[in-house]
Amino acid sequence: MDENAAARRPSVQLALLLICLGLGARFVQIGLGEPPPAEAARGGGHDLWRVAWLDDCGLPGAVGLYTTTDPVCQPGRAAPLSWLQGQLTATRLLARGEYLMASPHPAAAACRAQVLTPDGAPAGWLCADSLGLYRLNLAGDESSGRWQMWPDGQWVEVGA
Repeated sequence: MDENAAARRPSVQLALLLICLGLGARFVQIGLGEPPPAEAARGGGHDLWRVAWLDDCGLPGAVGLYTTTDPVCQPGRAAPLSWLQGQLTATRLLARGEYLMASPHPAAAACRAQVLTPDGAPAGWLCADSLGLYRLNLAGDESSGRWQMWPDGQWVEVGA
């Protein structure tokens, strides 16, 4: 063996040791169920849920929470309008005391719930489309940004 190869041998051994330690740490990370760093950076590790009305699916007054892979009328989760009302009051999309009522004759296909004031007077419409939930005032103008929900229950404003 020449001197040059003998001098590089400890460096090669150190490099192999570091590679083995890195692979071992990665296997432990996978075994513990932590998401890989590349997946976490790409989108937080999960997708936003889109809210859609389930009236056409035979569930009037209910909403479906859909991921991008859920088929029509088969949401990942279905919830009553009262649940959505509580969620939207917490996000301040609905003012305290306002409530939702399913409308048999909506102003638009996307707007299946009417927003009512505490005394029952109309205050606008709650609408849902592929971009998220939004609110229309009585004149038909959008009066809020678009909202979608993470699977962990947190709401996020995704645009106006």
